[in-house]
Amino acid sequence: PHSDIVVPYISKYGSAEQHKRFIPAMTAGKCITAIGMSEPGAGSDLQGLETNSERDGSDYILNGTKLWISNGQLADVVLVVAKTRKGGKAAHGLSLFIVERGM
Repeated sequence: PHSDIVVPYISKYGSAEQHKRFIPAMTAGKCITAIGMSEPGAGSDLQGLETNSERDGSDYILNGTKLWISNGQLADVVLVVAKTRKGGKAAHGLSLFIVERGM
């Protein structure tokens, strides 16, 4: 199911507040999830990732394009991978963003 992909990321990298807020609804099937990793020109190779993020006060603005997001049209929550740091090794400086429907 859809929760098999996103829940492990939130479980491992999320805060206690995110665990409490998202995991029960996801595992109960009340919150449909998706993950946005693949991009044009890079596919699922995260070293070729171009989607980036910029801090705007306490928020982040995501800029980029994602492809092949299973459940994307139905999702209540999408986990999006984006660069948060420029330079250095391509695999470093990546972050996961929880994007909720309506944000």
